Amino acid sequence: MNSSIIEARDLLSLLGSNTHVVLLDVRFAPGEPSRRDRYVAGHLPGAHYVDLPTELQSPADGVRGARPLPAIDTLRELVHLWGIHPNSTVVVYSDDTHSAAARAWFVLRWAGIPDVRFLNGGLSAWIDAGGDVATDEPAVGGGTVQIEKTGHLPVIDADDIWNRVKRGVPVLDARTPAAFAGDLNDQRSGHIPGTISAPSSALLGSDGRLLPKSELRDRFAALSIERDQHVALYCGGGVAASFAALALSELGYQPELFVGSFSAWAADPNRPVEQSVHH
Repeated sequence: MNSSIIEARDLLSLLGSNTHVVLLDVRFAPGEPSRRDRYVAGHLPGAHYVDLPTELQSPADGVRGARPLPAIDTLRELVHLWGIHPNSTVVVYSDDTHSAAARAWFVLRWAGIPDVRFLNGGLSAWIDAGGDVATDEPAVGGGTVQIEKTGHLPVIDADDIWNRVKRGVPVLDARTPAAFAGDLNDQRSGHIPGTISAPSSALLGSDGRLLPKSELRDRFAALSIERDQHVALYCGGGVAASFAALALSELGYQPELFVGSFSAWAADPNRPVEQSVHH
């Protein structure tokens, strides 16, 4: 199994080889309009800035969720602008919002881009490894890769999630414990009944890097998830769960992402919501 994770030292070597590498800088925080200013202040040389709300999703749409996957025409335009070729290695990274970079990994793999890597530890790991930081922006255009269809990674919907819950198949909620618990003042907050709280933030070490595989295996094993098992995932709008999907795929699991996530589930008044708030 080829890894979707790349370490900073290995990226330095890759950039010094004959491989065509495309770097994508994905920074995002809910509630913030843009983090382009942080990108401009310093990024990996040659990296393109990626704006998650306008480029890695379609507009919010009720029962389709807060962050539906982007339209295929949008993706075709973007891979051209980012200069991606059929033989390119695409490396996605962030500063401190690693789930955002994982969303880029998921979207591009879903769109059929064959070689997409997640830079473990992001910008800080790159700097720690001796990598340079640039402030100029690269030229755009020239990408030749063709996106014929999407669906190269599995995505599921609300009905699929409910069927899995009823069958006893593990469904993981990648949001914070507080979001999973819900707010007693908001009847439509909480979680999908029968799902398991598994915050994606718990998959990171204090150094901002993905935990070692042995520790990741222990964490998922503690949730009674067996190797090679299909695992359904959701979060608020399909970003945090993308990071969990990346981690699971590295371990040989088969993650299935409910992209609409809880934002889609809660938008349908016929869907049950459970809270676990303690007084």
